[in-house]
Amino acid sequence: MTAKISNSDPDPWFILRSNNGSISALKFCKLNGDEVLLSGSQNGRVSIWDLKTRRVKHELEVSNGHGILYVDCVKLNGETCIISHDRGGSIKLFSTDDIAPNIQPIKSMKCHPFGFCPVQLLEEDETCWLGYPSSSDSQVTIVELSLQDNDNQPCFHLKPTTKLGMVMNFRLFGDKVMRYAICGYEDGSIIVWDVNMCHVVDVKQVHNQPVMCIDVDWFNRKIISGSVDNILCVSKINQEMMMEESEKYEWCTTGFACVCVRSDGKLVCCGGWDGRIRLFAWKNMKRLAILKYHEESINAVSFSSDDIIAAGSKDGRITLWEVYRKI
Repeated sequence: MTAKISNSDPDPWFILRSNNGSISALKFCKLNGDEVLLSGSQNGRVSIWDLKTRRVKHELEVSNGHGILYVDCVKLNGETCIISHDRGGSIKLFSTDDIAPNIQPIKSMKCHPFGFCPVQLLEEDETCWLGYPSSSDSQVTIVELSLQDNDNQPCFHLKPTTKLGMVMNFRLFGDKVMRYAICGYEDGSIIVWDVNMCHVVDVKQVHNQPVMCIDVDWFNRKIISGSVDNILCVSKINQEMMMEESEKYEWCTTGFACVCVRSDGKLVCCGGWDGRIRLFAWKNMKRLAILKYHEESINAVSFSSDDIIAAGSKDGRITLWEVYRKI
């Protein structure tokens, strides 16, 4: 059963105020059995928020002035780590066993410091794959992530044969047998890649402007993407992994910065440049609510395991919302 909201504008359940400037990345994850919220800021810090006290539990100085593009938790060799990616092209892993203010990364990697495309993870039991933009000419590289240095690790390079501009955003999904990447590019194209074969399965010009945000619902085989204009596109994927004709939904404001489909496939959350958080029924894209609090762009959204919505803004604040939460 899903909780309803009234016709009046709902208020945030709670507001988290950061002293680290603009919020650029968010992710709920489990640390030591408890769910926490990770946030990354434009000044290069990662904060770990305790959801019980709703205060910062730990803070990591990840980079010197480079904004955080991505933050998450990953389990490698039986050890839970926090992974971060910043605009300087640094990917760092921090052990969660003994977090201290001046903790040093247990592993660091470099990727191409160009653009603002965040890395992505694909976890398969004991294996974790890391995808990252690896050049200025649309290439994404995917490697098996490990705490050990291994020059012979499996590696896949996804590089289009035509000029599409920078890769703007992408997602990895699949299983041990088949792995796929859905990549959005600067020219508005979306490509479905067969990762194992480094082969383009399908490509379509979905937007007229750069693909600013993208998410994939693998269970329902649908892609949602947004751009700098006022259009959200929903593309279905058939059994052959080909994209069917995209449905386009126009709204009255321009600029979509982030999008996230809830894990149950019932709700989709979009963050806009206008500071609004828009909720849609994922089945038919019926607009359900517009959440208003922030005056500046929503840069990141995330759902908790019990469907709390977190939205991080350029204004340095994170709002938590309980609307349409399952009860």
